[in-house]
Amino acid sequence: MESTRSPQACSASVRVRAFAAGLAEQEKLAAEAAETSSIRVVCRLRPMNDRERQTGAVPVASASTVRREVAVVKMASGGGTGACRQVRSTFNFDHVLTSFSTQSEVFACTLKPLIRDVLAGFEATAFAYGQTGTGKTYTMEGDIDCEDSRGLVPRAAAAIVDALASEEFVDNSITVSYMEIYNEEIFDLLIPADRQQKLDLKQSGSKVCCAGLSEIAVSSLEEILQLVRLAQEKRKVAETCVNTRSSRSHSIFTMKVACRRHVAADMLENVGKLHLVDLAGSECAKKAIPAAGGQDMSRLSSNTDGASEMDRERKAINQSLLTLGRVITALRSEAGRVPYRDSKLTRILQDALGGHCKTVLIATVSPAMAAVEETLSTLLHAEQASGVKNRPVASSMFCPAGRLRPELRNDGSMGIGSGSGASDWAALELKNTYLQQEVDEARIALARHQAVVEELEKRAGAAEAEWKQAQDRVQRAKSLFQALRDRVHASMRVLGEEVAKSTTAALAARGRVSACFDNEVMRPCGTLLEALQASAKKVKTHTESLKRELVQAKRNRDEADARRELLGKGIQVIIDRRATAAERSLPLERDLEMLVQLAAERSGSGARSGSAVAAGLSAAVSALRASTKKSDIHAEVKLADEVLTGAW
Repeated sequence: MESTRSPQACSASVRVRAFAAGLAEQEKLAAEAAETSSIRVVCRLRPMNDRERQTGAVPVASASTVRREVAVVKMASGGGTGACRQVRSTFNFDHVLTSFSTQSEVFACTLKPLIRDVLAGFEATAFAYGQTGTGKTYTMEGDIDCEDSRGLVPRAAAAIVDALASEEFVDNSITVSYMEIYNEEIFDLLIPADRQQKLDLKQSGSKVCCAGLSEIAVSSLEEILQLVRLAQEKRKVAETCVNTRSSRSHSIFTMKVACRRHVAADMLENVGKLHLVDLAGSECAKKAIPAAGGQDMSRLSSNTDGASEMDRERKAINQSLLTLGRVITALRSEAGRVPYRDSKLTRILQDALGGHCKTVLIATVSPAMAAVEETLSTLLHAEQASGVKNRPVASSMFCPAGRLRPELRNDGSMGIGSGSGASDWAALELKNTYLQQEVDEARIALARHQAVVEELEKRAGAAEAEWKQAQDRVQRAKSLFQALRDRVHASMRVLGEEVAKSTTAALAARGRVSACFDNEVMRPCGTLLEALQASAKKVKTHTESLKRELVQAKRNRDEADARRELLGKGIQVIIDRRATAAERSLPLERDLEMLVQLAAERSGSGARSGSAVAAGLSAAVSALRASTKKSDIHAEVKLADEVLTGAW
């Protein structure tokens, strides 16, 4: 028998396939993450500042972006001979940035690869580590109001907002939090000062969270930048002899991104986090004293309270950074106990150091000889951090790390200087080496910029050619338009003249037609109308006369008919009376007189004159007398009747 599948089973099958597709995509991302799960280390060597140039500071550190290495030369005493020798140390990292590197290049090699991972549901952390005055805050925040000088925080926020605006994501939400660790106490930088209170860390399963930390929902880059400006105003800063605006606290900026996108026939929801940490710089006691003539002397006065506050800040900063170094060392050596709980900073960074987070460490160093000890310490800790391995987790899906390749090499080569014994000569040699390296880097940067300039010039040339072509087309279009406008104006003038002529001719024709109509139509029609009216009156009068004559004729006819009938009866009487011989012998005149009398009575005033009647009757009598035969009596009577009728 052939089996049939229900709609519910088909729907479940589709959802299973969709889940499998989502799982495969997560496994693919996890495999990619496993290949780069070691902490990536990027070193940035800042340029010599104005103060160091003015004091003639000797540069001892140089960097190469091509070889990805940083070289530091340390002057060591030659023992009892008094000669100085140079000890050269070289460190290699994943990326090396020099004084010619721009903020966009820093973002491209540090955070840009992590944006896609954050949108895929991973947690990512980037923190700047180094001595005070080496450019950590500039690297992380920069100048927010200048597009080219923006640091990692605004650039990462812009990259995430732009990525979420694509059609790939159907829904998203972003929340932002900002905290600082000052003297081992945690404060929220996004709430008003009157609501400020100390925050505590809580253990939630395998993660550490900060209870009471505010999370503000944002929807645009401008809202995020406004929050960053607010946090910058509240963060603790002060002046030291190394830096006029030195951070006195660690700050942690966090973006939590939740997004949904289509995977096969279903939706895949990811929740990722990006932590950007700006660490306070390490410093020794003598460098914590501000330079003379500093601007912010209210907090750094010479009284006992001010000095103790500065000393407390310095100790808290150094203690937390020392704990961070011990954590990195323990993770690198795979020791049994990792001292995360010895500092609030390391507790918060627990996931970033050996946990389920993708991490990049930005080591910032100074090229000056006065900071050579701090530079070497920073580079050594950065070198150790490169061997720390994390196991990134996307959302709630566990992705085991595969085999990790080492990404850092330390050849530890040591070089011996010329040992001439002259400190001035050694300083000049160090300056020469530094300047030579700077020249090489300048050439490399110049080559990059030259390529960019050539590309821009090529594009500018193409754009200029297109602009010229467009200008020619516009000019031709203008000429055509001008010619067309002239033709239109000429046509309009001709048309106007023709319309004027036509209007004049039409008005003249109308006058002529009106005059002709009045002369040829209206006047004859008026005369004809008058004639017709007169004729109508005549016809009416004649008709009335005819009607009267008709009535009179009818009346006359009726009277004639009556007389004829009467005469007929009289004649019949006469005939009947004269039927016998005795009657025929009687005189006919008597009978005729009787008829005449009868006719006169019937005719009244309308009868003709008696002479005419008498004449008629006489003619009839004569005709009767001439007739001797009985058979002719009827003919005679008829003749008499016609004579009488004609007489009447």
